[in-house]
Amino acid sequence: MDRYYQILGLAKNATIEEVKNTYKSLAKKYHPDANPNNKDAEEKFKELGEAYRKIIQNQQNTRNDSENRENLYKQKSKLQEQRRDASNLKDKYNNKLRDNEFKLDICNQKLNSYTIKIRSSVNSIIIAVERHYSKEIDKTNASMLNRIFDKRRLNISKQILNEENLYLSKLKELEQNIKTYIENKQDDKLCSIKLDNPTILLLQKLCPNHLQELFKAINEYKEICESTRKEIDEYEEEKMKLEEKKEKIINTLNYIDNSINKIDAYYRNNPIDEFIWQSHKK
Repeated sequence: MDRYYQILGLAKNATIEEVKNTYKSLAKKYHPDANPNNKDAEEKFKELGEAYRKIIQNQQNTRNDSENRENLYKQKSKLQEQRRDASNLKDKYNNKLRDNEFKLDICNQKLNSYTIKIRSSVNSIIIAVERHYSKEIDKTNASMLNRIFDKRRLNISKQILNEENLYLSKLKELEQNIKTYIENKQDDKLCSIKLDNPTILLLQKLCPNHLQELFKAINEYKEICESTRKEIDEYEEEKMKLEEKKEKIINTLNYIDNSINKIDAYYRNNPIDEFIWQSHKK
């Protein structure tokens, strides 16, 4: 390109107006009509025409490229501003989600505190029943030391074991049911668990305090479970909506980042006027 400016006798930083005026002046000077039968003037005229077209085309391309770069720079600035807004919104949703998780934890801990009491009461009852029948067996065995062939004593021992197995099987079934109800969040079943009358009469005799604690824990759970479950459902619904909004924001951020990367790639892959690219990077 320097050669074309040399042909017109201009510096590389000459304006379009200077190029046009110089070309007109030289073209008039070396025009074939003004220099008939002068091949040197004719060649010079052709060189001037080619140089003029190349310079004008190059300056137009440079102008278009500068305008394009300027538009891309403005677009990038706008995208960066949008990215800041989207990033702030993402942080806002993250804070709300953390607050939501905290409230969910409180509700679940509240329910868990009562279910732990229920399970602990049942476990204490089972231990009390096992201890009772263990003592009864020990008493029977002690009375049979000198009466090995006393069938009546043997029958009593068997009766005690059968009775123990009967009540323990009922209590362990209750324990398993309670565990299932808690795991499956079956509050209606957990709040309506019952014991048959013979079992209740036995427990009132053996461990009345544990039995009272069990039904107290069940009643307390019954009072708070409905409202707490409702709170949990509301928080879960809010959480789902927040996560959907957050996902949209993340998609928006990805789109913005891709757009910015494309603009940066254009600058890098088109090194013309590299100083513009460097100034934009700053």
